Amino acid sequence: MNAGSTSVIFPNPTSGKISIYLDSLDEKAEIAIYDSRGKLVRRIQLSGSGEQQLEADLSGLSPGFYLFRVPTKSGWESHKIVLTK
Repeated sequence: MNAGSTSVIFPNPTSGKISIYLDSLDEKAEIAIYDSRGKLVRRIQLSGSGEQQLEADLSGLSPGFYLFRVPTKSGWESHKIVLTK
């Protein structure tokens, strides 16, 4: 993980399936995924607290850049992910 970062999303670029690692999480939260125009295209509901690792499948989305807004205990982190086909 990067210094100061509490979340990692990989692989990047991806052709569909990604893994999301969250180091610090409040009980109820969600990851918001936006396309390159800023439109919300998907939400991933999270439950539990502390460390979590989950998988998501982006293969239903069009190729391009996506911004992931990930909750942390201190606010939000953003990750730019490239989806290829």
